[in-house]
Amino acid sequence: MIFVQALSNKPLYTIGVASELLGLSPHSLRLYEREGLILPHRTATKRRLYSDVEVAKVKNIHLMVQDKGLNFAAVRHLLSLIPCWKIRADNCVKCRQLNAFLQDGQPCWVTAGKNKRNRDVCRDCRVYLNSTDLGGLKEMIY
Repeated sequence: MIFVQALSNKPLYTIGVASELLGLSPHSLRLYEREGLILPHRTATKRRLYSDVEVAKVKNIHLMVQDKGLNFAAVRHLLSLIPCWKIRADNCVKCRQLNAFLQDGQPCWVTAGKNKRNRDVCRDCRVYLNSTDLGGLKEMIY
């Protein structure tokens, strides 16, 4: 189990370094992003930078896919079970405005993350940060 308190959300790793740390190809990391499972940071020149949070997310998702036989759709569905507007004290007004909660079977940050400003809000959201361990989803929901 990975504890998110020890993880940094600071963009540290290029896609090459992150892929090396994870033992996955850069193409795989781009696939995880395209599937809406992670929100890597982007530089002004659109280069992806990964934090410890994204690295932990990918590691745990990869384990769930390899060990538990889940596919990306199942992982997205699991992540959609923890919508931030129901957990956050401020009811995540931005998510309500974006109607992110209308996206069935997708994490709340998928729709919101299409806009750079919203991406930053979602990346710093407690729900996004604490969803690095899929095995701990039950504790987060309850």
